[in-house]
Amino acid sequence: MSRSNSSGGRSPDATATYARKWLEADPDPETRLELAAMLGSNREAELADCFNSRIVFGTSGLRGKRGPGPNRINRLVIAQAVAAIMRHLNPATVVIGYDARHGARQLADEAAAMVAEHGGLALVMPEPLPTPVMAYAFRHYSSDAGLIITASHNPADDSGCKVYSGDGAQLVPPHDRQIEQLMADLADPPVHPHPSQGGQVSRVRSKVIDSYLDVVSPAEPHPGISEIRVSYTPLHGVAGPVFTEAMKRIGAQLFCVESQFDPDPDFPTVEMPNPEEPRALDAAIAKAVEVDADVVFANDPDGDRLGVVVPDGDRWLQLNGDQIGVLLGDYCLRHSSGPGRVTASTAVSSRMLSVLSAAHGVQFIETLHGFKYVARAADDQLETRLIFGYEPALGYAVEGSIRDKDGISAAIAFLELMAEQRALGKSVLQRLDELSAEHGVHSTAQLAVWFQGLGAPVRMEETMRSIRSAPPMSFRGRDVVELTDFTEQANMLRFDLADGSRVQLRPSGTEPKLKAYIEVVSEVSDGESVADVRARAHVEREGFIEEVRELLTAHGAPAEGPTS
Repeated sequence: MSRSNSSGGRSPDATATYARKWLEADPDPETRLELAAMLGSNREAELADCFNSRIVFGTSGLRGKRGPGPNRINRLVIAQAVAAIMRHLNPATVVIGYDARHGARQLADEAAAMVAEHGGLALVMPEPLPTPVMAYAFRHYSSDAGLIITASHNPADDSGCKVYSGDGAQLVPPHDRQIEQLMADLADPPVHPHPSQGGQVSRVRSKVIDSYLDVVSPAEPHPGISEIRVSYTPLHGVAGPVFTEAMKRIGAQLFCVESQFDPDPDFPTVEMPNPEEPRALDAAIAKAVEVDADVVFANDPDGDRLGVVVPDGDRWLQLNGDQIGVLLGDYCLRHSSGPGRVTASTAVSSRMLSVLSAAHGVQFIETLHGFKYVARAADDQLETRLIFGYEPALGYAVEGSIRDKDGISAAIAFLELMAEQRALGKSVLQRLDELSAEHGVHSTAQLAVWFQGLGAPVRMEETMRSIRSAPPMSFRGRDVVELTDFTEQANMLRFDLADGSRVQLRPSGTEPKLKAYIEVVSEVSDGESVADVRARAHVEREGFIEEVRELLTAHGAPAEGPTS
């Protein structure tokens, strides 16, 4: 994503002059050709969008459309980013990975060359690898910093770069903001930095995948896993081979969606390669029906997210991120022991994990949205360890050496949970009911409104600013008892309501969409069934969604177009 900077007021002539300077510095013939065409046909609006703001760190690194200019992902922006990283962190060794998107290998090579030209050692992976494997590799190779060229679950036109410190977790403020400022210094006027300080680029040839699987695979998998039939899709991404090997190690019966297994940067069978999106898992559900599977798993294209679909009577039920988080959190709490245990989830997650943690006497920490904060939740305390963390965007970390969300180890943990419940004659949905009966039904949902076209980030910010200027005093007839504006930490608003329900609003940090998070909490009284309470909460939650949609539209969000 991007935000406007001081250059936002450039005139069309000044923008064109700046674009011509960028053209001179750009080392990539493809983006040079694209920019020359823009200048030749005087496409003022497109030039302004590419050049009058800069790409910045969102919730998960730098991410945006490929193309020319400082507000796109391209070789020159990656060169400037890596030069800024080398100047700020002064790393001796940088490990670099990449996914299978268009141009990812070339961007990784550009990053490696810039590390070497600043005197560092760049260790580049020989093939596209999932993000969780790379997060492990940064520690495995004792790096000082790590880079992954990836756009995760974003559309096919996007690319990006995630930045890690040597401990295997993504950078957090103030480091990202300081790197942004150094990037800005190189972008205006545009420079392709070439210090030529005699570093080195080396292609890594090792068994890092095997080492990663040694860490995330249980030494003695639950024997019941061998009876579980799994339908799986990597959604045209790079996680397929590693996921397949993980299933072999633990003995699960795996059935893959062949049409989506091989990496394809065009993602031809899905509108969006995101397991959260409606219809993205249709092919995997169809495969599950075909092979009589017990569960559907889906990774996003870089393998750090996990989508789960389970049978519910005669239908298939896609679990949302909070439901998966509650089930995995409960499992980790019950299968860990000792002092110093910590769980964590983001401010937009369900509050159920905090309730479960309290019941187990385990410290819970709420973080800002972004898994980089979840992964570091226990870092500031001595003798503590994160046993589980999650965010509702299908990101999970189970206790281990991976300091990032990991859709592969999360699938292993979910199968352990399934096998455990089967041995008790129960399903994971029955376990969710048991937790709801004890701690209340926490019914959560998200609404995402996409902002299409040029200037989308600016229009999203205008909508948030408008809501701040005239915030609602109630939702669904329930008074807002507390309004929290996270402005100093993040662009987010939280509305706590009189009955314990909650509405939260924020722009996505990776895509041009404004997201709303709704949670309805309902106690299960004596004589009531969990199913009845859940059904009642679902009706209430859907009413909240419609009211929030109307609120966003009234403050300038698109009334039509894709939502999810």
